[in-house]
Amino acid sequence: MTINMLFRRIWLPGAAALCTAQVTAAQTSALLSIDRIFHDKEFEIAEPVPSKWLSGGTQYTTVETSELVSDGFDVVQYDSATGERSILVSAKHLVPEGADGPLEIKDYAWSDDGQFMLISTNTVKFRRYEPLSDYWLLNLANSNLRQVGADASPSSLMYAKFSPDSQHIAYVYENNIYIEINQWRTDRYLWHLMLTQHGYIVASVDNRGTPAPKGRAWRKSIYRQIGIQASADQAKAVEALIEERPYLDRDRIGSWGWSGGGQMTLNAMFRYPDIYRVGIAVAFVSDQRLYDTIYQERFMGLPAENDEGYTQGSPITHAGGLEGDLLLIHGTADDNVHYQSSEQLVDKLIELNKTFSFMIYPDRSHSIDEKANTKRHLYGLMTDFLHQKLPASPAIEP
Repeated sequence: MTINMLFRRIWLPGAAALCTAQVTAAQTSALLSIDRIFHDKEFEIAEPVPSKWLSGGTQYTTVETSELVSDGFDVVQYDSATGERSILVSAKHLVPEGADGPLEIKDYAWSDDGQFMLISTNTVKFRRYEPLSDYWLLNLANSNLRQVGADASPSSLMYAKFSPDSQHIAYVYENNIYIEINQWRTDRYLWHLMLTQHGYIVASVDNRGTPAPKGRAWRKSIYRQIGIQASADQAKAVEALIEERPYLDRDRIGSWGWSGGGQMTLNAMFRYPDIYRVGIAVAFVSDQRLYDTIYQERFMGLPAENDEGYTQGSPITHAGGLEGDLLLIHGTADDNVHYQSSEQLVDKLIELNKTFSFMIYPDRSHSIDEKANTKRHLYGLMTDFLHQKLPASPAIEP
């Protein structure tokens, strides 16, 4: 509530007139006016970037002008008890590839584990605030910087936030909510990076239906087509990559995936054996009729109403097409894709007299990370399989 107060002149007893005083030119220049405040905006200052408390509540961060980078800002950490100051993020690490200078920080957020910084920049006003923005993700461990929702129009994302486990980032784009995997958060990303150091080329392609900011038609196109359309898109993407990148070896193409990605790998190996030579499928769906209804029926409809879709989208239907080297991996206590999915596919491959490799992890769930040394064993197993079945030339030494 604003209270407007007007004062009137008060005549003092015994006074003959209202007293006045002369005002000098210097004093006039110091006086405020409506024009100076609201038109000339002579006193306007930039909205300060808020400070953020770090986990534990004993330290906080703020944004300060960089002394080393022109037009840049450092993120500075202070100890609330001692006042000790240190630069947590230098402006030199906030320069996107190909850019002339660092990002302007309009706002930022820390992941709960303190390993990542989500930066809002290039903001546009919408009503009272500036929620329309570009977002960038900084990995504090290696200073890698990447744009979130990179395919979206400039300054079009809103309200980006970390998930509690720091593995996903959600944001609003054109009235829809999108979720991106924080690839730098996972060991899987580091494993991919390790494979490139071993001489492999690792690529990830969005087929139609993925939650990318490409519109409603893109997202809805997979309805009643799970496993059918996506595997066809992936195969076409491989052909396109081979065509445009002559350094890729057509005879040494592999695929790997987990859960739905495992199903994708199986469909790739079984339906397109002329493209894929090696596959690793982890915790996979072999028959869509075995998977949980809350997902499967949402995207495929009822089995009785889409029998052909369920049949053609299930890898087990096409198991006879296997020609390459295949490694199957599953935990017997999988709480998401039940272990029967593996048993039924194994039975089918035996019936078809197909040779394959199969690794069972007893009493492990869908994540296959319980018990001592499991993750190390799993990724070591997959790495050795690739080295044996899809050998790569050593990376060129710098």
